[in-house]
Amino acid sequence: MSMSQSYATGSSAMQLRDLLRKYEIGVANPNGKGEAALETFRQRDELEALVEKLQSDRVDIRAELTRLESADALLARSAKKFNRELRASGGFEAVRRAEQPAEERWWYYIDIAQAARDRKRLTTSLISAAAVIGVLVIAYVLFDRFAGPPKEFAEALDHITAADVYVMNGDLDAAIVEYEQAATLTPPEKRISPTPDYKGTPQTMAPVYANADPQVNLAALYTIKERIEEAKEMEAAAERIMGKREAVLEALGQAYYNMGEIDLASQTVEELLSINKDNARAYFIRGGIYELQGKRLEALADFTLCSELAQAQFNQQLYAIAKTRYVSLLQQVPELPTPTYEPEE
Repeated sequence: MSMSQSYATGSSAMQLRDLLRKYEIGVANPNGKGEAALETFRQRDELEALVEKLQSDRVDIRAELTRLESADALLARSAKKFNRELRASGGFEAVRRAEQPAEERWWYYIDIAQAARDRKRLTTSLISAAAVIGVLVIAYVLFDRFAGPPKEFAEALDHITAADVYVMNGDLDAAIVEYEQAATLTPPEKRISPTPDYKGTPQTMAPVYANADPQVNLAALYTIKERIEEAKEMEAAAERIMGKREAVLEALGQAYYNMGEIDLASQTVEELLSINKDNARAYFIRGGIYELQGKRLEALADFTLCSELAQAQFNQQLYAIAKTRYVSLLQQVPELPTPTYEPEE
């Protein structure tokens, strides 16, 4: 390799590291950037070209590829955040129309991948519920009793998935139509199926049937659209399904947060904490709100409190998510304040 070629290769490697750092920062903190968040995707385009060039020159960039893989994984998980920032300019659909990206440039399609993952998660929940139902079938056959799941559940699931995608893309009116279909298919009287166990005690079917996603999301969307009476009706329906107001507020606060309605999310969290000051989910949602507002130290404190409460309450899933959010946010805080000691007089 000539001296000029070696210099060019070294320059490209430096450019890769500099661009990779910018990409990592953009992926980790898209909040509040609006349309400028699109720059992260253009940086990913440049990174792809640089990686191909350096690999063709047989440059060892294994360390950089490991960093790129980690940043890509975070980008894939942040589809909703980026969609929220790009919503005013038309969301990912508008970006794809403008950029005309090839399918290999997967980063322009992360919203579609997210929707697919959400659908798979819901399907997995349904399969798990079916397993529980299978056990109940055997038991109820033995006692000549059987109560199966609502047959409309699978159809409602399709409407919920479609509605979630509409929400991500900012089309709230279309989302309302889909959620209304799902709510009609699974009203409270079908969502909860009390059945007697062998002792004659009323039992609830699998927990998935106590899921009130359509009703909760409709309550949130109706409130956003200032259809207050309809919102109250959906909240009441959700409470009949979920059993208590606290559970409804948890779901409602998360729904507002996911929809980017921070003021409504904050109000809901305040009401939730007034009911139960040790509600772990409330601190998780509020931590996310603080993060969006740039209040990182407050967010770190809430994610810490959430993880501690979740662990004490044996909610391992929420504990893991809160710890992950804490670690991710901690990397964005350059230096935590050092506590000072003031002697008592």
